[in-house]
Formats: sequence, C-alpha cells, structure tokens
Amino acid sequence: MSDVSGLVPFLTSDAGAKIFGQALPVDGHTEGLNSSVDASSDPSGE
Repeated sequence: MSDVSGLVPFLTSDAGAKIFGQALPVDGHTEGLNSSVDASSDPSGE
C-alpha cells in the first residue's frame, strides 16, 4: 500500500501534472518474488 500512498500525492502535484501517456506499475515489488523460479519449468506442474 505504501507504493500507492507515495504515488498519489506525486501524481496530483504540479510535477505529476507533467506526466501523461505512461504506465506506472504499482505492485508492491511483486515482480521480483518469482525471480528464483526456473524459467524452463512447466508452470502447470506437469
């Protein structure tokens, strides 16, 4: 939740008003959670 609570005030500020057409991921850094999983493994478990 801290990602959202930091991004909202920035986007509503004068500096944030200059940002448009961007995808800003706010996911709590979950993209790194699966970094130790072997990419060649079958995700279905088969």
